Amino acid sequence: MSASNKKKLRKEQNASKMTAKQTQAEKEAKQLKRYTVTFVSILAIILVAAISIVAVRGVVQSGFLQKNSIAAVVGDKELNAVELSYYYFDAIDAKYSEWYTQYSSNTPVYLQLLMNLDISKPLDEQVYDSKTGQTWASYFIDLALDNAKHNYVLCKLADEAKFELPESEKDKIDSQVATLQFWAAYSGYNDVNKYLGSSYCYGANADNYRSYLEDCALANAYLQHYVDSLTYTDEQIRKFEAEKLFNYNSYSYATCYLSYTYFLGEGTKDDKGNVTYTEEEKDAARAKAKEVAESLLGNKNFEELEMAVKALEVNKDKTNVSATKGKNILGSKLPELLKDWITNADRVVGESTVIANEYTPTTDEDKDEDEDKTEGDNTDEDKKEEEKIINGYYVVIFSGSNDNKVSTVDVHHLLQAFADPEKDNKKDDDGKVIYTDAEKAKAKEDAEKLLKEWEEMEGGKTLENFKKLVEKNTDDTASASTGGLYENISYDQDYVEPFLNWALDENRKVGDVELVETEFGYHIMYFAETNEMNYRDLLISEDMRSEDSKKWYEEQLKTAEATAKDMRWIALDTVISG
Repeated sequence: MSASNKKKLRKEQNASKMTAKQTQAEKEAKQLKRYTVTFVSILAIILVAAISIVAVRGVVQSGFLQKNSIAAVVGDKELNAVELSYYYFDAIDAKYSEWYTQYSSNTPVYLQLLMNLDISKPLDEQVYDSKTGQTWASYFIDLALDNAKHNYVLCKLADEAKFELPESEKDKIDSQVATLQFWAAYSGYNDVNKYLGSSYCYGANADNYRSYLEDCALANAYLQHYVDSLTYTDEQIRKFEAEKLFNYNSYSYATCYLSYTYFLGEGTKDDKGNVTYTEEEKDAARAKAKEVAESLLGNKNFEELEMAVKALEVNKDKTNVSATKGKNILGSKLPELLKDWITNADRVVGESTVIANEYTPTTDEDKDEDEDKTEGDNTDEDKKEEEKIINGYYVVIFSGSNDNKVSTVDVHHLLQAFADPEKDNKKDDDGKVIYTDAEKAKAKEDAEKLLKEWEEMEGGKTLENFKKLVEKNTDDTASASTGGLYENISYDQDYVEPFLNWALDENRKVGDVELVETEFGYHIMYFAETNEMNYRDLLISEDMRSEDSKKWYEEQLKTAEATAKDMRWIALDTVISG
């Protein structure tokens, strides 16, 4: 090949290479363009999604969806998620308060052990009923629906009867709503509606919360109005009384309990420190418990029994046994094991007895087997299993009874407390606050000033003026709104003794006023009236109202159904604490 031809070939090859580079560059440019378009498209999609999420979140947090949902239907009324959330969370709070009253600071432990409920875990992840699989969240929804039905039915009846909410209840609601601002600020919110939204459900606000409170108040006020409206003739009262004659007598007695476990010996201890007892050792302990119980029968009253019990050998090292006094206990409230003996009409003061605390041990398996047996099928082994086991013995001394045919009285009082009982005051061995002489003197001085202020009020020493004084000054907040009123007081009720003695003095007249000292402070007492109905008939009529109103209420509830619907906006995954 000639040089010229080689040169020409190189030019063509170079030209060819340039074309290849250009082609590759063009190809890469197109690919980059596709990537760019794709990236921009994805970015746009993400941006739109983000905007959508923010928008949806905004709609959710506005409460629009919650307020326009149908979370439940009660009768012919539809409840939205906000309204049902009020019932739901208040049902949780009420039930937990009930548990806390029973178990105090041990509540979380007891709930975990007894009910398998962990208050730090979501309610919808914990099973309430293992048979049905119902969760705790569903359990509280059921309670919420029951409460909603209660309000619906009674509010409807109130409207039909043109019954209006009493002014005192309206004032309570005003007070509750007014304190929302405080609780909102306390919880870190500068807006009450945001506070309610975080506490219950988005969409909750002061207006619909007030409506909820008004429904609750109206329903309960109308129910109480119905109960109070029930009246009975003397003939009706006597007929009801005849079926449970001794329930309305009051009884006084002294008792002590001797468990057989107090008389068990050392037993047999294994290498882990566990102590066991043979049946012979247990029987011997039961015999000893009975022997000691019978040795106490010579005592005639509580004081004698108390001294004898303290001297028992079983109390030598530490007090295992103590005497207790039952004073003016209604027959209906007596311990079941002791009731028949104490209420016997032939019982005389000072009479005593020993009553065995015994039971028949059974298991679910035994019950199932017994259901399949007919009379005469029991074997000797079965009879042995059905023998009663004695856990100990009660010594009981009868101290007296009365038929409660006594008058009840109404009084008003103003309490000037010695000091704030919630403060860190010293207490005695019984847990009672110890007040200084200076605190007592100051309380008496302040009470006397208030008494003088009442005596000098415009209009004179009237009950109305006394009520006004109480409302502004009493330390008994429970009775402040009623002017310090306590009604239907009788001798067996749980009042401090000086208060009760003054109120029930047979020489007391309407309008009597006096300063009375109790363990809480100084009371300015005002005697209002002696009631016409005696205490026994009052107790009977209260039971009659309770039974009749319960039947009426249950019938009314049958007129409506409550059904859960859209639960999406209800916080079923809430935790009770932590």
